[in-house]
Amino acid sequence: MNASAQSAEQRARWPRRVVAELLDELPPDDPRAVRSRRDLRVVNRIMGHAGMLMHALDAVAIHQPLRLVELGAGDGTLLLRLAQRRARSWPKAVVTVLDAQPSVTPATLAALRAVGWTVEVIAADVFEWLEQPPADRGAIVLANLFCNAFRDDAIERRIINVSSGAAQSTLPGEALYCVAKAGLEMLTRSLADEIRSPRFAAITLRPGIIDTPMQAFARSQPRTVLPSVDLFKGFHAGGQLQPPHVVARKVVDRLVLAPVENGRTYTYAEL
Repeated sequence: MNASAQSAEQRARWPRRVVAELLDELPPDDPRAVRSRRDLRVVNRIMGHAGMLMHALDAVAIHQPLRLVELGAGDGTLLLRLAQRRARSWPKAVVTVLDAQPSVTPATLAALRAVGWTVEVIAADVFEWLEQPPADRGAIVLANLFCNAFRDDAIERRIINVSSGAAQSTLPGEALYCVAKAGLEMLTRSLADEIRSPRFAAITLRPGIIDTPMQAFARSQPRTVLPSVDLFKGFHAGGQLQPPHVVARKVVDRLVLAPVENGRTYTYAEL
């Protein structure tokens, strides 16, 4: 059986359906909800979600105080683990915990506030809330479990994964980074192939060379650790680094607001 035929057969036998979570309808004290959230905490620990979020935020949390919004936050324990690990790096952070059925306990709230963070808990449908998001456009939105809220084609959905030229060109000393970005681009193409809908698009962006802490970190490495360090130093010396706000504006105009081609990888030159 060829791969395309096998893929078609698998889709027919096990079609993917993204539906509303049962947790969105259950009261927080329902035994099924309690068991489900306990299982989610175990899964989060096994998958290392707190660590992944922590390192991802390290790369983008430039402005202080940090402003976070977690969609589908549930009991807030994942956010608490993040706070306990990064309270010193992100003092006086302001966080919004949003869920259709928030179940944040007084103990979790107290622990979040004990590290100096300001916490707001909102019970709301996320799509209604997003119609009037906070005035602070610098907020970072966490959507760890948010995909389950995509109910049907009544909602226009767009996934923009940030890749890199490293997905195509190797960087000595950055093998894991190159592999991760290449895998991300294939994941994007797979999503585009699996979800065939005029109201869904999954695309990848290679945003070019941006003036970020990652670039500064790369330039600071010895050649024994990062053999390609001279490449990063050359980007800086040649004035090739683009300001983040300039790139962000181009991304919004070209990839968020304008039509896109499902499954395509875009480059900075196309923005």
